[in-house]
Amino acid sequence: MKKQLFRLLSLVLIVFACTACPYQSEVPVGEAISLDPAVVGKWKTPLGKKEDYMEVRQTDDKYYLIVEYSYNQTQKQYATKEYTAHLSELNGTKYLNVKVKKVDEKNSTPPSGLFLHKIDIKGNEIVLSPLSEFIREKFSTSADLQNFIQKHSNLSFFFGEDQVFTKIN
Repeated sequence: MKKQLFRLLSLVLIVFACTACPYQSEVPVGEAISLDPAVVGKWKTPLGKKEDYMEVRQTDDKYYLIVEYSYNQTQKQYATKEYTAHLSELNGTKYLNVKVKKVDEKNSTPPSGLFLHKIDIKGNEIVLSPLSEFIREKFSTSADLQNFIQKHSNLSFFFGEDQVFTKIN
């Protein structure tokens, strides 16, 4: 009986770990810096189906609109999610601060916080490294968040798995 309970508990913990959400913050890493035109365009998503992609548009000199297109085979159409985003820089490292703007699903309310990613732009590829779901601290100012990043970003758990996006236009 104890073995079965242990196995069940282990399975629940594994499922929880695999479905955890990336870190969400109420404050950005920092002020918006001028956007990088290399980010604008259509990008193949690393986790979706072959038809899925993201389109990044410039909304002004510091902000992006990101539209995620996920193809639904059953309905033969794309479902969309919209995000607003801006870049921040901390000690020479760029971070993408992303907020869900609109979800194309009935009865779905977008999350209120920002998703934070370290961003590395390499020609036709963008590597996003999300701040880990293992971070539990909450911050009320960007300065406090920056101090935390500077102190802990070298730790192995700090960033989640890299996501590599490939430009398709």
